[in-house]
Amino acid sequence: RDQKFQAEVNAAVEKALDGIPEANQGEALMALGDLGQPSAEARLVQVLASDKSTDRNRIYAAAGLAGFKGDAARAALEGALETGVPRLQETAAVTLGRYLPASAPKLVARAIAEMTPAPVRLAIARALVHAKDPHAPAVLGLLLAIPIGPIRAAAAEGLGALDVKYAVPALLPLLVDAEIAPSVARALGGLGDSRAIQPLIGAIGAGAPAERALAVFWALGDLKAVAAVP
Repeated sequence: RDQKFQAEVNAAVEKALDGIPEANQGEALMALGDLGQPSAEARLVQVLASDKSTDRNRIYAAAGLAGFKGDAARAALEGALETGVPRLQETAAVTLGRYLPASAPKLVARAIAEMTPAPVRLAIARALVHAKDPHAPAVLGLLLAIPIGPIRAAAAEGLGALDVKYAVPALLPLLVDAEIAPSVARALGGLGDSRAIQPLIGAIGAGAPAERALAVFWALGDLKAVAAVP
């Protein structure tokens, strides 16, 4: 019964789309995606893949394709990664990373491409954690070297989430970087390597920023660091 109702709502939204000014269609496109009916995939792909669609509508369509796993959806989202619209690239990266892990090689290629905008790299760093691509650890390691705090923080947390234990030596020196130290501490706590205990204790220090100290405390707890009790 619920499925029948959703199909009816989906049909009503698709019909209404034709009467909505193009500038205001984004929310309706997103609603189509949320309903998840198979017939909506073609409509969303059409909007996303068309150069005549507004950037706003394409962004909504990319988000609406979350959960659709057809080849057409994947091809359209991969194509969106190559556009010159950063917000659209970001949305496509997040959707691909979370819902279409087979597209991870495309995310990897875009992450390391020279002209990729910083917000897109940040979105990809987060998306790669979900994509489970074998190249993700190496890419996240490269992103650690980019001198943009949020990207480096996301890369550090991604390495922790993927349980990349060989990244510990690369992460330890970053505890002194106040901008990303909380993310580094969280990653080290999750990796469970005792080599991190003493550097983490040293990062508490008098005058350490509160956010970093709190992340260090949690990390030491995760590591069951008895040496940190004093």
